[in-house]
Amino acid sequence: PFRHDAEWELAKWPIKNLSHNQAKSFQKLQIVKHTKPSYWNKSKFLDKIDSLPRGVDWACIDIEVEGNMPDFEKDPSGNTMHCKAVELWFWDPIECVRELMGNPAFRDMMKYAPKHIYMDKHGKTQVINEM
Repeated sequence: PFRHDAEWELAKWPIKNLSHNQAKSFQKLQIVKHTKPSYWNKSKFLDKIDSLPRGVDWACIDIEVEGNMPDFEKDPSGNTMHCKAVELWFWDPIECVRELMGNPAFRDMMKYAPKHIYMDKHGKTQVINEM
């Protein structure tokens, strides 16, 4: 949604470094106005940000986790451990892979087969790592 990399850099900086109100003041600076970005007010700026690709959505499930301390209220004998309900936030790994493989920014970097890397030009000492 931005015209060029410089405009994207100009938009990215306040998002990472300023609060909402400070970003509004940033847009009123003469140097920013002089660059004539394609967004001319806070609303248009946020619309542009919202139109960026979002990636994979977060998912949340409630789970109950058993602790290591006895729950004497439920079981005076101490045989039942205290439990607590917690939220588990996660990304669906299949959706993550689908997003990565479908992202044109990674098109030229995708490898679909193992690659052997050697430390020496004769191919005698192979580099082995987790990647």
